[in-house]
Amino acid sequence: MTFKQLIDKYRFEDIVTELLEIWDKGNLYRFRQAMDILRRLSPAGEEDGEVITVSRVESETGTYYRVSNLSGWYWDNNLNWDIVLSPDCELSEKQLLALCLWERTFYGFSPQQEKDTFDEWNKESECGVSMPDNEFSRQLRQLKRRHYKKYVKRRFRIYDKFGMPVWPDEYEVSEKQRRRSFRKLKAERRYEERCEYLESMSERLELIKDVCTKYPTLNEDDVKFILNEKDVKLLGFSGMSSSVEEASDYISISIREYSDLPEINDASHCIVLVRLPEGCELKPESKVKLMSAIESKAGVVPSQFHVRDSKDDGEITLTIIYCD
Repeated sequence: MTFKQLIDKYRFEDIVTELLEIWDKGNLYRFRQAMDILRRLSPAGEEDGEVITVSRVESETGTYYRVSNLSGWYWDNNLNWDIVLSPDCELSEKQLLALCLWERTFYGFSPQQEKDTFDEWNKESECGVSMPDNEFSRQLRQLKRRHYKKYVKRRFRIYDKFGMPVWPDEYEVSEKQRRRSFRKLKAERRYEERCEYLESMSERLELIKDVCTKYPTLNEDDVKFILNEKDVKLLGFSGMSSSVEEASDYISISIREYSDLPEINDASHCIVLVRLPEGCELKPESKVKLMSAIESKAGVVPSQFHVRDSKDDGEITLTIIYCD
């Protein structure tokens, strides 16, 4: 049986139980979206002799199954490859599909996410790690350079294209520095906490720039919420269909049945951003369905609901920015 035949044979609802056996991080809607993307794709030709293999592996921590030759390819490239199981594999078709879906989404839950992951890795390997240019990222660069100079001798110091320190695989640290590092574990922890804070604030600032550019209807309170709340999180949903209404229904089900959106105490702590294909309109009844789905999980009606259109593709996306 090919991967495409296995996908077309079952609905996502049929494999939820099997998927939960190998995935305990919640938000199953991402696998639902990925499976529907794969279902819509057409195989992109054949590779002579290429197959997807599944083998049973015994390790110190127990038994697990390894899927090979599936992730890392274009999503439509190996849809028509046969799945070959080793003789000792004891998997039902539903378990096999859940395992293959998990492996297929290892680098991203859509072809674009996977491409973005690989592009970022290639960029880092060629140029080093780039950072956005804002006040928090500049503070972070300075902090990391000071820390680097504190522990790495001058002759071993290397900097990447962006001026960030590159820690050598092997470098000499004087005994005095080593003793100081053990005596000042609290200082190291403070350094790590400061780095985490600056990285978080830099990301939030870039998020604010992005959403304010795309959604000019955001108000000052929304911006303050994103910037100042300690644990701001994002959930992103997508739906591709022939109509906005069908896509809205699809996203509503993803939110209600397969997301881990928690209960939210304050309605002002929930902002919804919707992107529509250019020329499309979100009808009031579709908006009510989406708001109702969010309310059923979060317990509140979002205080802000912002809509814009885009020329990017025919996909409808909904992003929830929240703090529980």
